[in-house]
Amino acid sequence: DKKVNEIYLSTPQTVDVARLKIFIESAHQLNIKVLYLEGDQIGEGYNTQNAIDRIKASLSVDLFDGVKLDYEIKDKAWGAYNQAIRTILHEIRPLTKRLEFDIPFWWPKDSVEIINQYCDVVTFMSYRDNSEGTIQLIKLGRKYLKIPFIIGLETGKTDEKTGDQSISFYGRSEAYLNQEINKIERYYKWNKKFLGIAIHHHSSYLVMK
Repeated sequence: DKKVNEIYLSTPQTVDVARLKIFIESAHQLNIKVLYLEGDQIGEGYNTQNAIDRIKASLSVDLFDGVKLDYEIKDKAWGAYNQAIRTILHEIRPLTKRLEFDIPFWWPKDSVEIINQYCDVVTFMSYRDNSEGTIQLIKLGRKYLKIPFIIGLETGKTDEKTGDQSISFYGRSEAYLNQEINKIERYYKWNKKFLGIAIHHHSSYLVMK
């Protein structure tokens, strides 16, 4: 009913490989792709090799359809951050046919240019609870972007706000969410770089009514 065609899955280090294979194969039977999700905060002294090893270990299952990376900045250490993501992306790029990266709309030019160099797709995690606010933020976010993009929407419970705007569709009806998604999709209808909507996250989305 939800028309899901892609899942981003984070796995523990001690994953049950047999169960993971069953899950991914079941998703493939429903024409749903499954990407491995790796996320962390990066600041000074970040151990990039540990991150690379985790991703490589997950890709050894050899069933994932790609990799999605969600790396946040810690303590405004942009130099360390850019060096770390460049190293990670350089190592992982040859290992996967699809490489995605999550960013907010305000990500700086230097970081976006690294992502442009290595990645296939960006997902903008620029959450608003309405289509108009979302579209305005994506316009700002695409200033330095050269690759296709997905727009992320939040459905989980959060008290975070930007000004007087909520960043989540939590507490809204699914009909309202779909209405706003339709507005976004109509706006980008002729934009070949727009690849769709990503909903965060699975459990909160499934219980929307």
